[in-house]
Amino acid sequence: MEPSAAAQAIGLPPYLLEAEIAATQALTRGMRVISVNGVSTDDNTSAGIATINEAFGSPRTGQSYTFVLAD
Repeated sequence: MEPSAAAQAIGLPPYLLEAEIAATQALTRGMRVISVNGVSTDDNTSAGIATINEAFGSPRTGQSYTFVLAD
């Protein structure tokens, strides 16, 4: 999702543009990631850790990630 045309037009800094995108997706400060692509963030197996690290650290081009969040 791209920032609104109005936000871009007035030249908001990137961190505010990202906040605008988060707000439109109902993301709020303090939310926790519960899982990524069906893998619990509590999963301490090699495969689980690799999935979580990939999603947050080095996402692959063309790969989509599904995040489950909780307040």
